[in-house]
Parts: sequence; C-alpha cells; structure tokens
Amino acid sequence: MMWFDKMDFRDPLQITDGVYSLLGRYYFNNNINIWLWGLYGNKKVKGWEVVPSINKIPEYGGRFQLPVGKGELAASYHNRIADFSELMAGIPMITDTQFSEQLFAMDGKWDLGIGLWFEYVKKLNDKNNDLVSKWETYYSLGFDYTFKLGNGLSLTSEFFHYGNNPDKGQDKISNNFSTLSLVYPLVLSHSLSGLVYYNWDTKEWYRFLNLQLKYDYLSLYLMTFWNPDKFNLYGDNGGNSLFIGKGFQIMLVFDI
Repeated sequence: MMWFDKMDFRDPLQITDGVYSLLGRYYFNNNINIWLWGLYGNKKVKGWEVVPSINKIPEYGGRFQLPVGKGELAASYHNRIADFSELMAGIPMITDTQFSEQLFAMDGKWDLGIGLWFEYVKKLNDKNNDLVSKWETYYSLGFDYTFKLGNGLSLTSEFFHYGNNPDKGQDKISNNFSTLSLVYPLVLSHSLSGLVYYNWDTKEWYRFLNLQLKYDYLSLYLMTFWNPDKFNLYGDNGGNSLFIGKGFQIMLVFDI
C-alpha cells in the first residue's frame, strides 16, 4: 500500500523519495521471518499520507511473514504521530495539531499458475482528531498471467478501494480504481507496454503507452499519455504531476 513511498508504476526509472529509517529482519529455518523498523527525521509526506509526520518523534512498526502453500501471508503494523498544523492553521481555538495514526495490515501472494495477491489495511486515527474519521479502510486485489503468445504477453490487473467510516458530521469518502497493464517483449531487450486506470467514482480514465528500447549502456523510452488534468492516483497532494493531462515524452537514459 506504499506506506513509505510514492512509486509511480508508469515511471520507467521507478524513482521516489526515500526515508530515514533502520530496518532489521530475522529469518527462521522454515522461511518464517520477522521485520522491525523505525523512522526518524522525515519531514515529507509519504505514500498515501495527507500530512507529514512529526520528524522529531520516531515512527515504528513491524511485520510477521510466513509461507502458506505456494505463497506467503503476512501481518504488519505501523505507528506514527501526524502533524496537522498546516491543515488546522485557519481553524480558531485549535491548540492540539499532533495526532497518532496506526496502521494494521494483512497481505498475501501466491503463484498458482496465475499470480494472485491481496492487501488489506485498517487505519486507526486519534479519536481527538475531528478532521478525519476514526477508521479508514484500504484494500487491493490483483492477479497476473503471461500468455503464450509470440514472445509472451504479460497481463496484470488490480482493483483498489479506499473508504472511511464518517462520524462527527464528516463526509463519506470513497475511492475505487481498476487497472490493467499489458507488456509485450518485442525482442530480448525491447518491449511495448500499455497501462489503463479507471476511477469508478469520478468516471475518469488514465491511459499510458510506453515503447522501451534498451541497449548496453543506453535506454530510450517513448511515452504517450492521456489523463485527467487533476491527478487522483497514489494519494497525490499536488507533488506527483509526471503524467497530468495529455502529452508525449521522450526519455534517454545512460547506464554507467
């Protein structure tokens, strides 16, 4: 669910801002593993966050992952103190702008000929924060499969849902996306890919087509897109404008 990044699947370079963190993992002999992490000193909004964290207060969390059949199942948790000072700047009689947020998650993935996966997140907000509902829900369901057509046609599809449980006179919010991605390798290092998103709430389409030509030390990307003028993907709050509107991009990358 991109708790710590704003990775855009369409970006051929897969560039995103990092975080200051410490991560430890322990692996048992039966492939069960435990993760523990801590974040500190991060001032920017991450992933689907609406406001940044208090950078002088540590964030922390963990993950327990175990093999299940031909795949794996995991439970995760994360805790942070969010800074709502900018959002509450114009509200009179507000003195407290720091509120806790907790994320509880389950996710799993399996290779059953068709690749299947799911992610489910419940977010518990501070009961004293009147700007957001106490509970928020995120989940996604997806699959991928490679057809034996020519060099192999890879198909990936996913459905994403966000919803809240409004109280205190708050508005009901719902966000539902479907996506379909197709990738076809033209030769060993060249490929053609297409990606379509559909927003079921706003009835908007996001379209993207990319031709990648890759050589030893050089990669050429020819990209065209046709999207809404206002971006509603990846929890964007105005900073992610890589493919807004209609356009064409040429990207030349040197690998050193």
